[in-house]
Amino acid sequence: MADQPRRKPFAPYPWQQAVWERLKTQWQSATLPHGMLFAAPAGLGYAELASSWAAFLFCESSQDRPCHHCRSCQAVHDKRHASTFFVDGAATGVQEVRMLHADLMLAGHGMRVVVVTHAEALTTAAVNAWLKCLEDPPERTLFLMLAARASALPATLRSRLVRHQIAPATSSQALQVLQPILADTGIPISLAKTILACEGGPLAAWDAIEHGLVGQLQALEQVMTACSAGRLSVVEAATQRPTGLALEHALHWIIWTVTQHIMACDVHSADSSPIQSSSHSLPTWLQDRSLDGLLVRHDGFVSLHKRVMNNRLTEKLAWEMLFLTATSADEEIVDHGFR
Repeated sequence: MADQPRRKPFAPYPWQQAVWERLKTQWQSATLPHGMLFAAPAGLGYAELASSWAAFLFCESSQDRPCHHCRSCQAVHDKRHASTFFVDGAATGVQEVRMLHADLMLAGHGMRVVVVTHAEALTTAAVNAWLKCLEDPPERTLFLMLAARASALPATLRSRLVRHQIAPATSSQALQVLQPILADTGIPISLAKTILACEGGPLAAWDAIEHGLVGQLQALEQVMTACSAGRLSVVEAATQRPTGLALEHALHWIIWTVTQHIMACDVHSADSSPIQSSSHSLPTWLQDRSLDGLLVRHDGFVSLHKRVMNNRLTEKLAWEMLFLTATSADEEIVDHGFR
């Protein structure tokens, strides 16, 4: 039987505390707006915050936070609470919005919460339908719209929502939330920081760990080692790379790895002096590189990442260039324009 995914800690998280306190103060003073926008890059837990806020409103024993254990809290988190509606903005058309609005107008007088995820993906017609909901809101109904970027929403929609921008997590805050899954998996703090750098947010890092990113990165390093030792050609390495690993994640990890070793170097040493792997725990594919060689590689990987993000390379060619940049001599990287 497959292991069940570990349940993340419940929001609010430490970096969300200011938004939580503001919401709670507005609720207690009966000044909570009926339309709000939670804006945060992916991985900072805006959906978890919205779910916990809905649970707080219906919790049977909450004071400062939802208890997360009563029937109401569990129903909200499992998306089966009768008065909480979760809507995917990327998959909801105008007719569904109109039907929901009509149902809300005909429902009883109890509190209702509508959570709209991926609000930046709403079609123009769906935006107009949501505007109707916000202009003529049913009584005691709160609309929480979630978006990775507030600027991605049309100005007409933003103007009817009170925006709550979720702050980035500090390293210590992120590691505090990740502690349960790190303890379960035995992942060291140093590797957890690398995953955070690759993923951009603690909740995204949690999901990446859950879905095997660590094993995929270890497999990638083995392929890069074999390629640098000449046991695999660049084409063979590209074929044998871990198929579940996204190219963007691989590049984030590689750029982070090279950057950390550059920062660990003695900047006063000669650029032409090879860096000792024993001093800085260099991976095999970076062994015997000078500081200048690390800098050349860093520029090459950054340039490759930009080309990938701009869709200027096929995936197959991009993977081959990744291994070529990792294993070529410094002058070859410069001569062939990898950077």
